[in-house]
Amino acid sequence: MDHEDNKNEKYEKKSRKRPSGPQPATFEYKELGTVAVDQLAHALWEDIRALKDFYGISFVTGAKLIIPATNGYGDPVTIKHPDGRTMTRIATHAHTPACYDYKL
Repeated sequence: MDHEDNKNEKYEKKSRKRPSGPQPATFEYKELGTVAVDQLAHALWEDIRALKDFYGISFVTGAKLIIPATNGYGDPVTIKHPDGRTMTRIATHAHTPACYDYKL
């Protein structure tokens, strides 16, 4: 192999291998632009219903929602707790199934 062949190999684009097995679904909302939280909630709810009704998904594990908070003009804002702390991770206060309470 001469120097020129080695140089070409260095700049060849490497193909990415797709991971094997089931992959999580990603919902993109960039096309919505800057929207009110209520509008986002409606879009999320509709997509969650579609997961269940159209795609037949009944359970999820470790779901994560990332919210790039902005002002009404699209400029990023910091999420603050009422006591003034900056919030970057918010624990959910969603309903926990009773079976977890009774270790069923």
